[in-house]
This record gives sequence, structure tokens and C-alpha cells, in this order.
Amino acid sequence: MASGSQGRRIFTGEHVYSVDSQRRIALPRSWRGEEESANQFLLIPSDDPCIHMVPMALCGRVLDRMEEAIFVMPDGLRLFGSAGARAANGQCDRQGRLALPSHLLEHARITDRVVMVGNFVTIAVWSPAVWEEARRPASEGSRALRSAFVRPEALMEVFRSQAERQPDG
Repeated sequence: MASGSQGRRIFTGEHVYSVDSQRRIALPRSWRGEEESANQFLLIPSDDPCIHMVPMALCGRVLDRMEEAIFVMPDGLRLFGSAGARAANGQCDRQGRLALPSHLLEHARITDRVVMVGNFVTIAVWSPAVWEEARRPASEGSRALRSAFVRPEALMEVFRSQAERQPDG
């Protein structure tokens, strides 16, 4: 983990770890924050067979928007309830280990090993075999990032166009 602008954490790299008998994985030392609160995550099942680890600091900004939307959106309570029922809170222990709930391990098809992928602002936890099939060529990611730096206001547009070029798996 590195510190980015405004003290934000940046997660980069790819790390392979074993899952221990208590369903724990170790957060890479370079991704751990110094404060205990920096090592708290919201664990969310992705549309893909993987687990998103969202730092609680980032969740705070999203939760503000959700509070506004939950009662205004048609079916908001059920939509957010469906997502919240499958999510879990995660807290690293002093050794940097984080327990993953069995339902999330099943969702991500994880058995004995994981690959943790830094997504700059979040962490994705994959089964190594699933990640090998799902990963995009480095050139696609580089093109998307270059475009995002040139036109940061169009970041979502950049990533949407990259996704449209990728055939469904």
C-alpha cells in the first residue's frame, strides 16, 4: 500500500496467499495501515466470482449517497437489502489476517489459495484459477489508465468503453 493524494491508500500489485484452517488470509504488509481502523473492510461479493474488499474509509463516502437513495429509489430497500445480506465486515487481526465468511469463499470459488489484486482503491480476492481466466491483458489496463489521466472527468466513460470491447466470458 502506498499513500496517494490526500492521504488515500493505494492498493497495487498481485499477491498469492494460502487460506488457513480458520478461513483467514493475510493482508500483504505493504497494504496494511498503521491504525487499527485502517485495516477494516467491507467484504462484498462481486458480479464476478470474486470478493471486493472495500476500505471502511471509502465506504463512508458511499454510505452517504446510499442514505439519500435508499428511500427514494424504487425498490431501494430490497435492492440494498439484497446486497447487504451477502456483504460482511472484516477486521484484520494484529498479524494482518482477515477471516473470510464461508458464503463469500463459495461465491468466489476459493478453496485453499487466493490471489489478492490491488485495484488502486479496493482489493479483489480471487481464486487463482478464476483470476487467470478473468484477467485482462495489461495493454488494455494501460490504455484505460492513460485515457483516465488525460480526461479524469470522463473516467467512467473510459472504463465503460473498455468493458464494451471485452467479449463476455
